[in-house]
Amino acid sequence: MTVTIDLPEDSLARLRAEATRRGVSIDLVIAELTTALPEDHVPTKRTLSFIGLGRASRGRLRARLSLLVVDTSVLLAAADKADPDHGPSVRAIERASPLVTTAFVITETHI
Repeated sequence: MTVTIDLPEDSLARLRAEATRRGVSIDLVIAELTTALPEDHVPTKRTLSFIGLGRASRGRLRARLSLLVVDTSVLLAAADKADPDHGPSVRAIERASPLVTTAFVITETHI
């Protein structure tokens, strides 16, 4: 996802300096800074679920998914029709609303 923001020059300079000091991108510095922000109100009716690839999925658990946090392996399997876990990954992603991941997973998944 791309977001464009206008920052005061001194803020941008501080971000650049920190990114350079650590040898990372400004995006990574900003992503890490967001972890310090207060949590938004999380609706109580959502069920946070994590998915891992494998054959042990149980139907009753899958039926309760309302929020799905995915890892790189799920996204790569969904993108690769030759992957043995392609079908389960695609179905899990299609059933989840919303689909949640991290900037790190997006970066790792970028091909």
